[in-house]
Amino acid sequence: MTATVAINCSPFKQYFASRNGYHLCGMETKTRGAVASNIKRLRKLHGWSQVELFKRSGVAQRTISNLEWLDHPEKEDYSPTLENLEKIAIAFGVEAWQLMLPNVPETLLDSKRLGKMVQSFLEVDEATRADLTRNAEEAFVHRPRGGTTKRRRAG
Repeated sequence: MTATVAINCSPFKQYFASRNGYHLCGMETKTRGAVASNIKRLRKLHGWSQVELFKRSGVAQRTISNLEWLDHPEKEDYSPTLENLEKIAIAFGVEAWQLMLPNVPETLLDSKRLGKMVQSFLEVDEATRADLTRNAEEAFVHRPRGGTTKRRRAG
């Protein structure tokens, strides 16, 4: 019998520590869909089969299949381990947290730019972060439904 311990890491997430690693439990449907979509998209962008991703990551092909179907109701009870997400992310050359982001354009998903942007954001002073956040929010507000940003003319 395997002992399982619940760990409250934040008010929003709960992780279960078991013999098999830390499991993301209660993962929101949107996040589950993002993980499934992003793994599948990255795998196809690299031209890899699930077996090839297994060879490069060490994560079993069946687990990869389960991860790619996380957003389906029959996988509701399946909870991925952080270790598996990290191994897959390393194989793709991205950070594990990037696999959880919804609606990331493929050009950002399959590059180190997103990670560098976040790291740069963390390294600047608070005033600069506030300016960057305000600019990003303004760009989001003025973005048409198609997803591209309208550039406003100065003056």
